[in-house]
Amino acid sequence: MRKSNALLKKMAFCQFFLVFFVLFAFATAQAQVDIRTSSSLGRSASTGVIEGTFTASIDNCSSVATIKIGSSAELRSYSVADARRDAALPDTCLFDFYLSGSAALSPVVNLVHTNGDVKNH
Repeated sequence: MRKSNALLKKMAFCQFFLVFFVLFAFATAQAQVDIRTSSSLGRSASTGVIEGTFTASIDNCSSVATIKIGSSAELRSYSVADARRDAALPDTCLFDFYLSGSAALSPVVNLVHTNGDVKNH
């Protein structure tokens, strides 16, 4: 009886470890997004509207199926093939984009992963 209890405990621990490992691997497989300004935000000389250029950096790009970048009011679709790449970070996609008006104050990146998960940044 003692041996079977010990065996059951070991099996339960192995199952717990396996579930933990799978969940950890899944969580780390999601792409991370970093949105930065390429230069300081400024006002257009002709219109006085706020404007800026941005770079969206998406790591683990191979896990991304579709990418939409812009503002909450207007998103533009991109594909992984459209990305600028950094040789030092081969699975990172870089996208340069321009926003003006109130959109320049809150850029948006929407990702749909190959597993169907949707992330809004």
